[in-house]
Amino acid sequence: FVQVCQSLNDPSVRQREILGLTEAFAETKVNSMMILTEDEKETITLGKGKIEVVPIYEWLLSGGN
Repeated sequence: FVQVCQSLNDPSVRQREILGLTEAFAETKVNSMMILTEDEKETITLGKGKIEVVPIYEWLLSGGN
């Protein structure tokens, strides 16, 4: 699963995006998901898995994998 947003700097946006993927973790057997942003990079570890936050340019340069 991949979410896309410009930035996670706004706490309400961050919460919304993470909550959406947390719900997806509960419904699937996937243990890694991604949020594409304009220029942020981090790993968010949750009980059910991890969310990789990746700048979209890195994702595109990697071939979108």
